[in-house]
Amino acid sequence: MNQVTLDGTALRSSNKLYDRHGVKGTYQMYECASSSCADCPLAKKCLPPKAASRRVSQDKHEAARERMAARMKTAEGRKQYKRRASSAETPFAVMKSTMNFHRFLLRGLAKSRPGTAMDGLGV
Repeated sequence: MNQVTLDGTALRSSNKLYDRHGVKGTYQMYECASSSCADCPLAKKCLPPKAASRRVSQDKHEAARERMAARMKTAEGRKQYKRRASSAETPFAVMKSTMNFHRFLLRGLAKSRPGTAMDGLGV
């Protein structure tokens, strides 16, 4: 996904690594040269206060978030999401209330899977 400023100037793209509580990943950083922004008549609309240049970051899930936001703007999308409460959330509510399983001891889906499987078996 290419990012541009309000006047159509393309932003430079680079990959940045992050490590948040042991969860590692990469996000895409888009930035404009500060010299381009200094002379731009649209800078007040485009830049946050006190910023010298335009900078936008996105992780690999940004496209999915945008699709979900678009879906939630429709009546059908909200209706489908509302049904999720009873079908997807009920097993977690049961695990929390009756099995006293309030949190995973490990972070990440791969590490928590064995524990979830055991709880599903009632072990």
